[in-house]
Amino acid sequence: MVEKLKQEMFNIQVAGYSDDQLTDFFTRNTFYSIFKTMTTNTNSDLEERFLRFVNVVLEKPTFFEKFMFDESPDQKKLLAWLVDHDEEQYRSILPRALLHNTQIAAKFLSTCPKEQFEEYITSIFTLLADESTEVGLSMLKALGKIAKLTKEYEYKVLKEEFFLIKLKEGLQSEDGNSVMRHIDLLIDISNLSEELFKIYKERGLMEKILKAYSTDDVLLKLVIVEALPRMGDSAWNAKYVTDSIVTKGIIKDCFSPETDLYVRKNLGVLVAKLIVRDMLPLDVKLKANFIDHIKATILSWSNEEVEGAIELLSVFLLRQFGIEMMYAHKELTLGLFQNAVSTNETRKKKFFNALANILDQEIEVKKADSLRRAFVLLGDAQNLVEGKITLNELSSTYDKAFDELFKYLLNPFPEWEQEGLNILKKLILTEWFPLEFAKISKSLVYLNETLAKSLEILTAKNEIRNSLIKKFEKSEDLYLVSYRDKLIEGIKMQGISKPTDMNYDTKVL
Repeated sequence: MVEKLKQEMFNIQVAGYSDDQLTDFFTRNTFYSIFKTMTTNTNSDLEERFLRFVNVVLEKPTFFEKFMFDESPDQKKLLAWLVDHDEEQYRSILPRALLHNTQIAAKFLSTCPKEQFEEYITSIFTLLADESTEVGLSMLKALGKIAKLTKEYEYKVLKEEFFLIKLKEGLQSEDGNSVMRHIDLLIDISNLSEELFKIYKERGLMEKILKAYSTDDVLLKLVIVEALPRMGDSAWNAKYVTDSIVTKGIIKDCFSPETDLYVRKNLGVLVAKLIVRDMLPLDVKLKANFIDHIKATILSWSNEEVEGAIELLSVFLLRQFGIEMMYAHKELTLGLFQNAVSTNETRKKKFFNALANILDQEIEVKKADSLRRAFVLLGDAQNLVEGKITLNELSSTYDKAFDELFKYLLNPFPEWEQEGLNILKKLILTEWFPLEFAKISKSLVYLNETLAKSLEILTAKNEIRNSLIKKFEKSEDLYLVSYRDKLIEGIKMQGISKPTDMNYDTKVL
C-alpha cells in the first residue's frame, strides 16, 4: 500500500500537482488514510517526500478546505494528532497551510458555529505557543494576516470572548518566547481599529505590553523593545503609550549611553513615531539629541548602526519638518542617499522605505520643491558618493533620476521592481511628477508592454495607469491626450494577460 501511494504521489508531483489528478487521488483516499499509511514507515527519505507533497497540496484552496474543515471524526483526530505531534515538521503543517489560505480561514472562523470556532482557536493558540520558534512564528504570521482579513466580517473573530480568553492566557504564560508572540499579535490587532483597542484595553490586555517593558528579564526586554515601535503605527496606540507612566523612562533610555544600542535604536523609533503623530513635542533638546544620534550612526562603518539610523530618520521624514531637518544637515542627507547605491541589500531597502516616506503625503501635503530635490538626489547619489559633485551641484534635470528609477522598474527580480513601484505610486500622486513621467518613452513601455511578474505588481501598475488617466482626463494637450488613450488601451490588453510565473522552487525531487 505504501509503494502504491508513493508512486501515485510521485506521478502527481511530476505532473505539477494538477487539480484533476489531485481530485481523483482524494476521491479514492482521505488525508487521514494517507497519513496513517505513510507515517507507519521508517524510511526518512520517503517521509520527507511525503511531507513535501502534503505541504504543496495544502497551498491549494480546494484541498486545504477538505483538510482543514472536514468535520468527520477521522479528520478531527488527524488535526489533533498534528497539533500535538512530537516532531516539529508535523506541527508546522497547519501554520504553513493557514498562511497560504488566510482568506478562507478568515471567512470560516468568522461564520462557523461556536463549538467549531473554539476547537480551531484552541489549536491555533496551541501552535502559537509552540516550543519551536519556527512553528510559533509561522502561526503568528498566519494569524496576523487572518486578523486583518476579518475586517470584512467586522472583526467578529477578534471580539469573541473565547479568542480574548486564549490571548490573555498566552500573555500570562511563563514562557518568555510565547509571551512575546502573543504581545506581537496583540499589537497588530490593536492597531487594526480603535474599537478593538478599546475592547482589549478594557480587558486589561494592553497594559501587559508596557509592563513587559519594565521586566527584569533582559532577553524579554530586548524583544519587547523591538515590538514597541509598532505601538506608534496607530493614533490610539500612540496616545496610549504617550499617556503611560513609562514614557519618560523610555525617552531617557533612548539617549542614555548605558542603554544597549539595540534597545536605544528601537526606543528611538517609537519616540519618533509619537512625535510624528503629534503625541509628543519635538522640543529643542530632544531634536538636538536625535540629530546628534543620527549623525553619529548614519555614517558609521557598522551596518547595524547605519540601518538603525536610516530607520529612525525615515520616521521623521513622514513630516515636512523631518525633511527640512535632513536637508539642514548635509551629514544626514549624504548619509541617507549613499544607501541608494549601497551593495548591502538591507540598507538599500531601508533607504527605499525612507524615500517613500519623503514622498508620502498622507499625514500632510509636503512642499513640492523638497520632493523634487529628493527625486534628483536619487539620480545623483552615485556621483555624490564618489565625490564627483557636492550637494550644491545637483542635476538641473530629472534624466539621471529617471534612469535610476527604471533600473528598478525593469529589474528582473520582482522584489526590486516592487520597491521601484512603491516610489512611483507616491510620485504619481504629486502635482509635478505625472507630466515629467509622461515625457519619458520608457513609461509607456513599462506600463503597457512589460508583463507583470506577480498579481501584486499587476495591480500596482493598473493603479498607476488609472491615476495618470484621471490626471490627464481634461487635458487639451494633444500629446497627453494620446498618452492617456494608450494607457486606456494598455489596461484592456493587460486585463486579458496573466502575470508571469516567477517561481523558481522545484516541487519534485
